[in-house]
Amino acid sequence: MNNSVYGKTMENVRKYQDVKLMKMNNERDEKAFLKKVSSPRFKYGHALGDTLVGAHMGKANVTLNKPIIVGASVLGLSKLHINNVSQ
Repeated sequence: MNNSVYGKTMENVRKYQDVKLMKMNNERDEKAFLKKVSSPRFKYGHALGDTLVGAHMGKANVTLNKPIIVGASVLGLSKLHINNVSQ
């Protein structure tokens, strides 16, 4: 198992976010941004210029499809191996 496969088994899919880039040129755009801000999924906004804003939104549905127990087992076994080798 290489590092990238191990890393994929340990990913926390609850931390994934959607980023919506929104322009702020007129009142309609501002209303759309305020609608995003009032959503319970809204995390924070980040100004990217005078007329561009990034709205960071949490995921609506989270699918727990990563085998975290496999990564935890690999980590435990590697610690055991290093401990046995160093003694």
